[in-house]
Amino acid sequence: MSRPIRIIDKRNKQYFMVDDVYLNGYAKHLGPITSMVYIALCRHVDKEQMAFPSQKMIADKIGVA
Repeated sequence: MSRPIRIIDKRNKQYFMVDDVYLNGYAKHLGPITSMVYIALCRHVDKEQMAFPSQKMIADKIGVA
């Protein structure tokens, strides 16, 4: 059985990007709460474009807990 690999990400994470396509199109149709969830997911994405923050973490970050 293989052991889990610990990955350390030392990138400077002071900034993240949200696509213009989302902000200029989807955001107005999906509303502010869905947009905040999307932004929270963007903030937590890794180098492989995967994000797995918990529902509680997202709720705490966007203030809907």
